[in-house]
Amino acid sequence: MPLPWRAGAALIACAVMIAVAPLAVLASSLPVEYRVTRRSFGTLDADDALQFTLYSDAACTVSVHSEEHLAGSSLLRFEIPREVPVRLGPRVVHTILITTVLDAPPIDGAVYLRVVVPVAALVGVPDDCQLQIVGGGTPGPTGPTGPTGGGTTGPTGPTGATGDPGATGLIGVTGPTGPTGPTGPAGLLG
Repeated sequence: MPLPWRAGAALIACAVMIAVAPLAVLASSLPVEYRVTRRSFGTLDADDALQFTLYSDAACTVSVHSEEHLAGSSLLRFEIPREVPVRLGPRVVHTILITTVLDAPPIDGAVYLRVVVPVAALVGVPDDCQLQIVGGGTPGPTGPTGPTGGGTTGPTGPTGATGDPGATGLIGVTGPTGPTGPTGPAGLLG
């Protein structure tokens, strides 16, 4: 789908330049994505700093992690998702999807993301505090062992073939002569 000219040449150049860059995968990484309107994205330049801040609440007031990346960084990826309107449904807002991997500490529970650019006003869709899908976390305790099956034990299988005899071992060294035993009883005279 061709982009309208009103999105601006900066949008096209930035999207093409960054779309080919792979995402970095870090040891303690958290993949995130953030949707913004195409119109607000069009004001972004490659040297603008994007501030990615994770929050533990839906109002984005309690910060748990923050990172900054330049818009032209290979750590960021910008995609144009294809929105399809529903017949007689609400108007579709055309968006840009920003994806990256943050080097965040392990986070349990829901986490929300806000992306701020000091020199441009990115408009988040559906709002500026967006829920992230967080996988993993600390594994829980092992569950109880399930019941054993009610079936009977199967028949014993056939005896296998006899294997080849092994090699004969080495003959050991002759041991020392033992002590002389006591003299036996005298025999009968005859």
